[in-house]
This record gives sequence, structure tokens and C-alpha cells, in this order.
Amino acid sequence: MRDRANFNDNLGIRRMKGIPVFIATILLTAYSHGQILDLGVYGNSYPIVEKDGITALEDLSKGVSIQDLIDKEEVQKKIVGFRPETTHLPKSIEEREFLVDLSYSLSFDIPDQDGNIIYPKGYTFNPLKYVTNPRIYVVIDGEDPDQINWFKGSPYYDNAGVTLLITQGSYTELVEDLDRPVFYALKKITDRFQLEHVPSIVRQNGEYMHVREVTCETKN
Repeated sequence: MRDRANFNDNLGIRRMKGIPVFIATILLTAYSHGQILDLGVYGNSYPIVEKDGITALEDLSKGVSIQDLIDKEEVQKKIVGFRPETTHLPKSIEEREFLVDLSYSLSFDIPDQDGNIIYPKGYTFNPLKYVTNPRIYVVIDGEDPDQINWFKGSPYYDNAGVTLLITQGSYTELVEDLDRPVFYALKKITDRFQLEHVPSIVRQNGEYMHVREVTCETKN
């Protein structure tokens, strides 16, 4: 049993039921000896940036609304300036197609509650064998006028089953310009789909994802 517990601990599987008992034991011991224990600081600590709660309540009692306490200009600036981590991809100069295997292999064993290994290290799993994703993903550079105009003239523009992803540019400006939802192509997405150029059109093809790189002159 000790080896099994150590095995689970190494996987990051914590026995949450034991934590309250452990803490209670420390508190009872300190109380019985009339002592206050300093358990130290664990993990990163950060300064409190929110407005003090008591001050906020005092402001509300004076007739100040919650809207008055919010810096609307600062909030709007953060929304407009939001930029997650993306990868700049060059513009495609020729059409190309390829398949991407989304299978991945476990780098560790997964046991059940009794410590029996149900998924061993090296086990390979392909989610597309079990699910069907009908969506089409169109990836463009949101700072390239040619690619934006290409998308407007493509059959994907008015297709509700299409998710538009951008590698660069302002999503708020494109939402207003295109009058449709726009999302960022996060680095994890472009890496997972093995994208190298834009525009790219990605959709499921059986147990694989089909990637088609097109030029801005291509209409479908």
C-alpha cells in the first residue's frame, strides 16, 4: 500500500480527504500548547490590485454606483488591446493539401483507484476515431487586406459552420468589419494543426484533419 501511495503521489494524484485531518491536527496541537505557528508562505504571492472592499462599500453608501467605480476607459483599452500568443505564418503562394494525425501518446502510466494500470505509458489515442467535428476552421492573417478580402468573397464568409481564426491583427476591428465572430489562432492550435501558411482551411476527414493551404485568388 505504501508503494501504491507513493506511486499515486508521483502522478500528482493527491488524497484530498487527508488534508483537513492534517490541518486540524496542527491547529489542535498549537492550541493545546498555547502557541501560534507560522507555517510559512507556499507558492507565489501577488499584490492585491482590487480596490479595498471596505472603501468600496463606503463609496456605495454615499450614493456612488458600481459603474462609477469601474474605469470604463481602462476596461475598453484592455479589450481592444488584447493579444494572446500567436504565431506569424507567411502568406501561401501555392495551393497545398495534407492530412494531420491528432493522435498523441501518454508519457506516463494512468492507474485506477486500486493502483492497477489501465492506460500504460506509450498508449496512443486518436480522438477523431470517436468523435465527429463538423466545423470548418479558416485561418487568415488579420493584418493582410488581401486575405481579409479573400475571406469576404469566399463561400466561408456567410457559413455559420465556419470558425474564423486570425494569426495577427485586431479581433475587435475585424468583428466590426466582417460582422461575424472572430477568434485568435492560438499557438497551440496552429502547432496542433501543423499549419505553415495562411490562408488555411481545416476540417475533419475521417480519422485525420485535412489542411488546405490556398492563395488569395482561390474562391473555394
